[in-house]
Amino acid sequence: MIKLCQNLKNYFSSSFFPYNPKGYQNIQQYIQHHQTIKIKLTEFDVSKDQFIFAYNNFIDSILEDDFNIYAQQVCDKKLADEFIEGVSRIKREQLKIEKMVNPEIQEEIYFSDMNFFVNVDRGISLYDHSEVETVGKFPKFTQLHSEKNELLNCFSFGAFIKSKFALKISDIEYEPENFHYVRFMVLKDQEELKSLFKTIKSLLVYNEKEIYLGDNPSWKIIDVDRNMEKKYPQYF
Repeated sequence: MIKLCQNLKNYFSSSFFPYNPKGYQNIQQYIQHHQTIKIKLTEFDVSKDQFIFAYNNFIDSILEDDFNIYAQQVCDKKLADEFIEGVSRIKREQLKIEKMVNPEIQEEIYFSDMNFFVNVDRGISLYDHSEVETVGKFPKFTQLHSEKNELLNCFSFGAFIKSKFALKISDIEYEPENFHYVRFMVLKDQEELKSLFKTIKSLLVYNEKEIYLGDNPSWKIIDVDRNMEKKYPQYF
């Protein structure tokens, strides 16, 4: 067991499991754009609390019987597969994964960066697109390539979340009061894609909320603790 746990420590450094139990302690260097992104979300009529709630629900679901289905619903396809395989491998190696809950923790969220994607095919993983061009530093605008006709313009942002929920894996060191990096991306409702007139109108007046969110958007988790960013840096 000691050898297995030591091996698992090495796996975390190579993204064996897309969640780092130690999280992030010093985040000041990453959140210089916090206020700008907070204002943008306010303009979009989006509450920051919903993202803490979404992250908590995801961590809370990891040990549930229907986790595989839930992960596919709320995460990018490739990230969901990483979590499903990671949980399965931990169990195969007879290690113990526990969900820890500390109601005394004061939950917080700080925003780090944002970007806009053009030509996103909602039917595939974000990371299965071909990048065409990225311009700007903050925010970044990335044009992707897909063969589909119904394509999305998507808004994405990263955040550091301090949560009352944490995962502990055997005797691997973990810090329940540290932050975890979580990245979200918004997807427009499929019905709104069929309204060509509404799309053209939004573009003409440049209504960002209509262009990127629409009336009934859904949010996907596309990265946790920079696991996907390390593998697909061109998207970040």
